[in-house]
Amino acid sequence: MVRSLIILAAVLVGCSCQKNSADFADLGLIKDSIFIDDQPREYLIYFPSNLKAEAPLVFVCHGYTGKASDMANYSQMNSVADKHGFVVCYPQGSMDKNENPFWQVGYEFNL
Repeated sequence: MVRSLIILAAVLVGCSCQKNSADFADLGLIKDSIFIDDQPREYLIYFPSNLKAEAPLVFVCHGYTGKASDMANYSQMNSVADKHGFVVCYPQGSMDKNENPFWQVGYEFNL
């Protein structure tokens, strides 16, 4: 998990993303994906207008069965990012054997 987040952070720092969904664009979010261990991993990302060089990148993860877009709506972290000038990334968890989004933290019921 840590390796995946480090890779995602490295990619996001240098990415030139494009908006590809009107639903997410309404929230100022950009939807994109990267491949980690040959698996596509989707994420939403928010860049505030007052972003400065070397600004922090904050990850906001949804809970079990959640979605990145719901977390973006619920957490209101975009407003906090606007106030403090940092980037927010909402990664989407993988699907477990029951087709529920989750984070690979080693719980046997998810395997």
